[in-house]
Amino acid sequence: MQIVEGKGYYNSRLFSNVKEMLAQSVSLYGRLGAFRYRSAPNSRILSCTYHELDSDICALGEAMLRIGLSDCRVALIGKNSYRWALTHLSVITGVGTSIPLDPTLSDMDLMVLLDRADVSAVFFDPEFAPLMLKCASQDTQIKYYVELNDFCSSENTVANGSYFHFDALLDLGRYPSSIFEIENQEPIALAEPVSFDEIIINPEQAAVIIYTAGMATTTKGVVLSHANIAANICSISRGFHFSAGIRLLSVLPMHHALENICSLLFGLYSGACICISDGMEHIQKNMIEHRISLLVGVPQIFEHFYKNARAAIERNGTGGAVRRLGLVSKRLLDANIDVRKFLFIPMQRAFGGRFRYAICGSATLDSEIVRFFDSVGIRIYQVYGMTETTSVVSACTEALFRPGTVGIPLAGVKIAIDNDNDGEDGEILVKGPMVMKGYFEDALMTASAIDENDWFHTGDIGRIYADGTIGIIGNIHSVIRSKHKQVVYPEQTELIISKYSIIKESFVFGDVEANGEIAINVKFVVDASFLKQAENNEAEIAKLLDQVVLEVNMQMPEHQSISHYVYSFKPLKRTTTLRIKRSSEIRALQAVLDAQNLSFSDLHRQNIDNKSM
Repeated sequence: MQIVEGKGYYNSRLFSNVKEMLAQSVSLYGRLGAFRYRSAPNSRILSCTYHELDSDICALGEAMLRIGLSDCRVALIGKNSYRWALTHLSVITGVGTSIPLDPTLSDMDLMVLLDRADVSAVFFDPEFAPLMLKCASQDTQIKYYVELNDFCSSENTVANGSYFHFDALLDLGRYPSSIFEIENQEPIALAEPVSFDEIIINPEQAAVIIYTAGMATTTKGVVLSHANIAANICSISRGFHFSAGIRLLSVLPMHHALENICSLLFGLYSGACICISDGMEHIQKNMIEHRISLLVGVPQIFEHFYKNARAAIERNGTGGAVRRLGLVSKRLLDANIDVRKFLFIPMQRAFGGRFRYAICGSATLDSEIVRFFDSVGIRIYQVYGMTETTSVVSACTEALFRPGTVGIPLAGVKIAIDNDNDGEDGEILVKGPMVMKGYFEDALMTASAIDENDWFHTGDIGRIYADGTIGIIGNIHSVIRSKHKQVVYPEQTELIISKYSIIKESFVFGDVEANGEIAINVKFVVDASFLKQAENNEAEIAKLLDQVVLEVNMQMPEHQSISHYVYSFKPLKRTTTLRIKRSSEIRALQAVLDAQNLSFSDLHRQNIDNKSM
């Protein structure tokens, strides 16, 4: 086993739970902006300070305690919003355990998870009102249904449980002597007002249960304690330091660990102003209007930025100038003279003029993209972590920045490669106080993931380089093995393919041929915006893709070469953090083949959109 231990480069505050951390931040940054957000796209921007956030947390928390939610599990279903964040923070700083759920799940999956998690209340966006009414009509343990809106139709009444709107609950906390009544419903018996500030949090208490991707009946609920979260925030803060007041764009879904911990909670720890995006399609517009300096994202976001930047450079005929300026800025940077923000003003303006830092997780980002943005003054830190490790456990930082890797472990983290031969690939194992308490009500699954020596088995394949940095190679569950036991990691091929502007995204998979050999096949998603008018027909598109395959195969060993491909203009099926849903893609392709009694090779070079599903 190869082991590398983390290092810290900055001092960290001491705290044992999220409540203590937030209290420190309010004391340090009280008058600074904590959130900027809209109640609806194109509406005016609202904001609140750290003092105002603290007041809202206490008010909502006290209200939840008064209606009997102490030590309960509270579910959240909805897109990123100030009310979502406020509810989550109120629950974990004195009410009980937060259960953030993926709002893109089917109604049936959401109902299953609400039942599995045994929640007592659910806060939800208005579009989920019909589902909540359906839940309430059944025999359920849910006591309260709270719509994350400032009004509530009197039609939304339920037989089992109470249904009301968010502001009514918030007002109960703000004005303890007020009468809390719900139209057309029985009065709620309220407990005496309590002081939310005085509630003591046990560090081992479950703060949040985050469900991983998968079928609702089999997905795992990751239990993260306050101690897990505190340890992880401290580790991140010893690797990264951002000035108080920095504006951070919240774009990934808050129900996901990377956004929840590394963006929301670490942002609040750092005194950042968290600017809530209006959605993926509005990222660049939001970056300009909020004048964003820091973005936490995933590779697809930065790949999109890169392709647009390269296309603009090509249109303007400024490629040579950009390369020359890049070389000049690098030489000056080597001499500790940073002039990049002056040399690349037009590119900076495209992102609001203040964009300097990005944290990229969830999957590997092409090192060419990292170097390109670094040359124009935007540093992208590649990080690695999982929900089961709370969030980030390894990262490129200013102390050791090596594009193409996920840097070195953070302070307090041990990472091992399950292979005794130095430099060789193996499963990545993680040990440290940020490793989860376990899977919710699943001792067997927990035992299979965390061994007797407290190593968490990630299922990812990686290697440790000579300088101690870590490279991510692939995943045990997606690996393709040939008849002769040769290994192909599809993520590596997809990374190479991502460099071609005509390809918006790709999905690489193995297929057993008649002779028993494994063929490496690809589904390309073509980016129509990069096609010239004369190329926008099936014959010309196939020629362009033939060239892509030829060039990719020249970079590959023979057993990794692409055999067949199909293409589409429809996006791949992805999770909310933009990871490919590989099993879903396989099922969809197989359905096409089965319907027409074809093999994949029969569809070679064809547009799959033209085939019946």
